[in-house]
Amino acid sequence: EEAARAKQRQLAAILRGSNAQPQPPKPQQRLVARVVSKVQAQSSDKKKENALFDQFDGIDVQEVLKQKSRFEEEANAEAYTKSLKAVSELEYREELQTKRQKKKQQNGRIAKEYKCTVCKIISRKEPRICLRNNHKIITVRRVTKSQSLTEARLDLENKSVDEGGMR
Repeated sequence: EEAARAKQRQLAAILRGSNAQPQPPKPQQRLVARVVSKVQAQSSDKKKENALFDQFDGIDVQEVLKQKSRFEEEANAEAYTKSLKAVSELEYREELQTKRQKKKQQNGRIAKEYKCTVCKIISRKEPRICLRNNHKIITVRRVTKSQSLTEARLDLENKSVDEGGMR
């Protein structure tokens, strides 16, 4: 025990350096870095790990470096559950999106059009000219198949201007 205490005193003296006053305790990482840097200054050809472990007698460096945390399994399990939860959430969102797309494709929409019996004009809004002239206007409702945006554009390109297209 006295040999261990002497070794501890020696390490404390190295850590304090030339200051006789005790310093406030610092985090473990700073302490290890300070010990390593002082030992490296004494012998620059050693590795950092060896320089740290040379201060302690009877320690097998390889054995210490191979040891794993007691909580490694719990940490791995938590990380696994987090990743599994994220994946299941993404799968759920994808499933909802595909359901919405299928529903949009299956369901048509109700198109409401106004037809003037006198002028034979068909429009989506009530024709004001026909209303002013007291023409009889019929409301026509029909279920149309929903089109994708590209299909609607193709239809507009293929129709003439008279038909409401772009040609």
